[in-house]
This record gives sequence, C-alpha cells and structure tokens, in this order.
Amino acid sequence: MVTENHFGTVIEDPHRWMENTASAEFRDWVTAQGEAAERWFAARPDREDVVARVAKAWDGLVELSNVQVAATGVHCMVRGSGEDVPSLVRLDPGTGAAEVLVAPDRISLPDVRSHISIDWYTPSPDGRHIAVGVSHDGTEDHVLLVVDRHGEFVPDLAVPRIMPLRTNRASIGGVAWAPDSSGFCYLQWRELREGDDPATRYQDAATCYRAVDRLDVEHVLLRGSLDPEVGLDPDDVPLVTFADRDTLVATIVHGSAKERTLHLADAAGLGSPSRLSWRRVAVPADAVHVWTAGAGYLYTGGPVTGGWRIDRVPLDDPAPGNRRLVATGHDEALEDIGFVRDRLLLRCLVDGAAGLRVVRPDEGADVVPVRLPFPCGIPSWGWTDVGDVHVLLSSWTRPPGVWRLDQEASALVPVPAPGAAGDVADAAVSWQEQVTASDGVEVPLTIVGAPGVRRDGERPVLLTAYGFFGITLRPAYNPALRVWTDLGGLFAVAHVRGGGDRGDDWYRAGHREHKERTIQDFLDCAEHLVARGYTAPRLITAEGTSAGGLTVGGAMVRRPDAFGAVVLRVSLTNTLRLEMHENGPPNIPEYGTVTTPEGLAALLITDTCRRVRDDVAYPPVLLTVGLNDTRVLPWQPAKLTAALQAAAGSRAPVLLRVEHHGGHGVGASKNQIDGEFADRLTFALAHLREEH
Repeated sequence: MVTENHFGTVIEDPHRWMENTASAEFRDWVTAQGEAAERWFAARPDREDVVARVAKAWDGLVELSNVQVAATGVHCMVRGSGEDVPSLVRLDPGTGAAEVLVAPDRISLPDVRSHISIDWYTPSPDGRHIAVGVSHDGTEDHVLLVVDRHGEFVPDLAVPRIMPLRTNRASIGGVAWAPDSSGFCYLQWRELREGDDPATRYQDAATCYRAVDRLDVEHVLLRGSLDPEVGLDPDDVPLVTFADRDTLVATIVHGSAKERTLHLADAAGLGSPSRLSWRRVAVPADAVHVWTAGAGYLYTGGPVTGGWRIDRVPLDDPAPGNRRLVATGHDEALEDIGFVRDRLLLRCLVDGAAGLRVVRPDEGADVVPVRLPFPCGIPSWGWTDVGDVHVLLSSWTRPPGVWRLDQEASALVPVPAPGAAGDVADAAVSWQEQVTASDGVEVPLTIVGAPGVRRDGERPVLLTAYGFFGITLRPAYNPALRVWTDLGGLFAVAHVRGGGDRGDDWYRAGHREHKERTIQDFLDCAEHLVARGYTAPRLITAEGTSAGGLTVGGAMVRRPDAFGAVVLRVSLTNTLRLEMHENGPPNIPEYGTVTTPEGLAALLITDTCRRVRDDVAYPPVLLTVGLNDTRVLPWQPAKLTAALQAAAGSRAPVLLRVEHHGGHGVGASKNQIDGEFADRLTFALAHLREEH
C-alpha cells in the first residue's frame, strides 16, 4: 500500500506495484488474468456461434478508410473480404477498380510477433511519391517508408520513430509535403534510453525535413531552433507544414489542448534553422483550432459562444490590424477547414452527424450547405490544387463509400469503389432522440436497431459514450452489430458533454472540473432508455473505450445498479497517476494535475480506481488490455481489474481480456477486431441471461 497526501487529500494506492509493467510479477499476474478470461469465454455455450456470426457479417463486404487525393488520383485504405489487414490502393474513378500500391505482406520489420499494419499515409501533391507509416503488433512504433507512384519502395528513405502529424490537413496522420513535392516535414521522437523518464519522451520531439532527391539531407527545424520570443513549454509539440511554396507554418500543439499557436516563416530558410525568422500569427491562441491556407491568406477557425468563426490574415503580413472576419456559424461544431480553388470548404458536426459547408471569401460571408445524401460522418477527405474534392462517407447503417463534390460545390456524387454498397435498410435503422438531462439540458442520443423495434422494456442495449477532448463518436458502420440487432438489441450512443458534438461550448461544459456533468449525462441517457420503455437496467451493457472508459467507469462506480454489465476497452482508470508516465504530461490540460488544488479536484472526479468500495456489489465487468498499448499503458486497466476483484461486495465476474500482440486499437488485424467484438457480445449475452 502506497499512501500520499495531496493538498490535504489522502490517496491510498494498494496496486502501485503494477505500474512497473516490465516486472516479472506484473507479467505473471496479467498472463494469469488473460488465461482466466480465456477459460471463462471457452465455457460459454454460445460463444462459438457468436464468433462465427461476427466473422460472417463481413462476408462479401470491403472496408474502405482514409481517403486522400493527389494529382495521380484518389487513394484509400482497403481491407477486402477475408483479408486480415488493409492495403493502400489507388482507385480508378471511372470503374472503381483498385490498384494495390502497398500491401503489408510486402513490408519487413524487426520483432514482428503477429502482423504488420499501414497506420497512415500521405501522397505528395504530384502523386509521384507516398509517405507510408507502418508498425507491427499494434505498437504504433512507426517506421516511415516512401514508395513511388507504382508502389516501389524508395531506397534509403526509411525513418524510424515517426509520429503522425496531427494538425488540420494531416489530421489523418502522416507527413507534410512541400507544395512542389520535393520533400516533406515529419515529427520524430527520440528513442528512450535505459534509465530515462518515460514521461519526458514528448519533450524530445523534433520536426525534421527530408528531401526525396538528396538522400543524405535531414534538417531539424524546431525544438531549440525557434526564435527565443516564441518559446516552447516542455510538453509543447512543434509541427511544421507548408502554407504555400514560399511560407512555412509552425503549429505549436500545447499537449492535449485544442488551442493552437501559429507562426510563419519564409520557406527560403528551410534547411538552415538559424535563417528562419518566425512571426506569430495575430489571432488569439484560444481562437485557433484548425487552419488552412490559400490565395495568399492564412485562414483560422476557432470557437465563439454558441458556434465558430473563421478569420484570415495575409501570409506576408500577419499583423493584428490585418485580421479579418470571414464567416461565422452557430449551433454546430467546426471540425476542419480547407481552401479548395477559390472557396473554403468546412467540415462541421451537428449532434454528432456531419455537415459540409462552402464559403467564398471573396464574395462575402454566406455559408452555403452542401447536400449530403444521408445522415453520415465524414471520417476523411482530400482534394487537389485544381479543386478535385473527394470525401469518405459512413453511417451507422451502410458501409463507407467514396463521394466526389460536384462542380457547383452543392452536392456529392458517388464514386465507384471496391465494396461500395447501396442502402442496407432491411438490416438496421438509426434515429436520434433528445434526452432531458438532470440539469434540464437536452443531450442527443443516437439509437441503432432493427426496423420496427418494440418498446416492451425487454430490449438488450449496448450503450456507449466518450466525452473527452471535444471528440465525437461519428457514425461508423459495423456489420457485426447485426448479430446484436437480430437478437432484438439496440446500440445507443450518448453524445455527452465533454465531447465535441455541439461545439466548443458543449466540450467546455464537461471539461475538467465539470467532468461530473459528463458522467451524469451518461446516466441520464441510460435512465431515458428505461423511461421510454425500450429496456430495463439489468439489460443495459455500458461500454467505454480509452478515455470514454472514464465516463462509463465513473457511471458504474456511482450507480452500479444502473447497468447489467460493463465493458471497458483499453480504458483509463487511474487518472491520479497518469502524469507520472509516458503520454501522461501532454494530457494534463484535459485531465488535470496533482500539482495544483484545482487540477487535483478534477482528477478526483474522473479517477475510477479510487471510487471502488469494498462493500458494494458491482455488475459484471469485462476489461480489455493490449500489452503493446502506448496510449493507455497496461497497468491502467489492470489496476481497476484488481480493485474490483478485491471488492468483497462484488461476486459478479471481473475479467481482464489480454491481447498479447495488440495495442490501443490502431493497426489491429481483422482477426483481433472480430475476436474482441465477439467476446464483448458473448459477455453481454451471458449476463442478460444471468449465467454468471
């Protein structure tokens, strides 16, 4: 037992030893837990049937993801029916035929135990080269490879320890190509040495530049090379991209905070950090969440009360007096912006569903909506310099497809692609209801089920939420949900405060010291499903993933009677200890810190482990862990597993499902995805039938 006192609050931690995940004691403990979970699932009489039905759900379907566009065509990731990991392909826009450029089985990496995955990619504007980020076994320990337009690897351009840029047009992951395609900027982490503090890894990120025709050139641009007045805090991450061929943009990412600080420099200084003179963009840091550039201007998007605003400043003179308002919007969230030909394209969110808008900044500030073919999400988009715009659309009830923006920028036209499917309305339908929360605010609740669902109080429900970082659970197709809906079950998404479903105000209403509101919104949504006659508490399985596990786990430890079972996937559980480990310090803006009374108060709201009580009967709980997870380290779900198993009042099973060759989910194989989903359904079904 470790006891600490933070500002008069005594914290007892009986499982601190688990934080040493390299110890034999932890490895033996987690292995035993995984074996116990395997035995439990093997003993379920319907498990093999569920596994088979989940696998069969994908028969004949092709999974599309991550659409990006270059001068040579439309690219995307494709996982064909029966394939374990996706390949990078280029689409023929006329026929939909897919030319495979990079298949994971052509890639060789050391220390592979299970599989290799392509986690992100970025084509050069001219399409002659593609930067590809690959890793193995879900580690997200990326190696950057470069292939030519035919998919042949370019020798001597492999770069290890790459992290995907996460700013605006590179938000899918990847690198930032120069507009003339001559080279790219990328973010590289220093490899930790023995004895290094893992919590300092993010303080050693450097943005570099690599030319494709001069293989010996690698120029470090930032971390120590910015002008002194710019300044970088220890957890700031500097990203360099290109506004145009003459101008570099340094985007300073302040840990997990949504706000960005922007600086501009003359691209002529590229390769000589001492020659770069950076100028701060005259837009308040709290007003920049996304940006794009075009026609000599930098456009920045950020929040205002009740909505968003977009401003522009000249690239050659970003002084305060030159800032101009371009457009505003209300009652929706601004996700991303892009400059396409002579117009701005805006990707928005309305109660968790996508909206597409167009603004012509030289013709005034009218915001014109683009007609979308159905309620959907837009997980990725891309365009060329001549304005060829393609988007990936996905909904809860139909597979993802590629669509092209028409010449009038008023509607989307379907593009032939592998596996592109029409409506599958006979399988499931989705609808949205408004939940009146306990404080009177209406919270959106999306529900997916079979057509004609009965409100007889007997519907099993999978209820999920996220509620952190302003992130929204967008509509995403999963045919395996048919296994659940065929049994009369419902899948429901609670768009709780703390997420980005209704913009920055919605996020701030559930941020840090307001996190109790996020958790209560989730409980209010569960009660709504009961009050509306869909289900009963014993039939609700609550699911949370990653930080969403804090929302769901927080609801469980406050109201264990509200759910029949709980599933926490690669979940944070012990936020009081997060900042002491890798990936912890950058997340202080979101969760809080034990070093201040205010930060400690926020952590005490979300820390699930600390709220487990010995005499409380908790529902059955399934936790999952990937031993290669670098985002949520394995000791996080392990600690809650141990705490719940030790609670004398809880006789229901508490299982830890262990993925030995997996991580946080990025780069997971199809077998891993299907196996985990089947186990989640098996767990929920077992406790619906009171077999525990």
